[in-house]
Amino acid sequence: MSACGWVWIDTSSATVQTFMGQWGAAGGRAFVIRTLSSRYSMSVTADGTTAVTVSAATFGLPPTGAWHFLAVYYDRTNIAIGVNNGVFDTVLHSTDITAGVVVDVPFELGRAFTNNQHLDGRMAGWG
Repeated sequence: MSACGWVWIDTSSATVQTFMGQWGAAGGRAFVIRTLSSRYSMSVTADGTTAVTVSAATFGLPPTGAWHFLAVYYDRTNIAIGVNNGVFDTVLHSTDITAGVVVDVPFELGRAFTNNQHLDGRMAGWG
C-alpha cells in the first residue's frame, strides 16, 4: 500500500487532523494518515484495535499555512512516512493490515469516522 499527496493545515498541528483512512472505534480500524502528537503520521493495525504508528520525526513540527508533500507506504515489513521528498521515518510492521475485514467503517477523506478529528486545511493531488 502506498499513498502520496499535498496537505495544508490552517491551525496548529497539536490538534489531531485526519487526512484519510479507515479508522473507526476499536475493532473497526485499518489505517489512518493524520497529524498526531504535533507530527504527520500514519497508523496501521493488524487486529483492528492495536495501532502501530510512524511519525515524521525527521521533518519535525509541520508549520501551518504551507503546502507539504506527504508520502507513505507499507511494504509488509515496514510502515513509513516522508515529507517534501525528505528522509522516510520507518517503523517495523510485518503483519497484514486489517483492510478488507473492517465492517461498516467507510474510507474517508478529511475526517475520522467516529470522532471530530476533521482536517482544518486542504488536500490536493492524492493518489
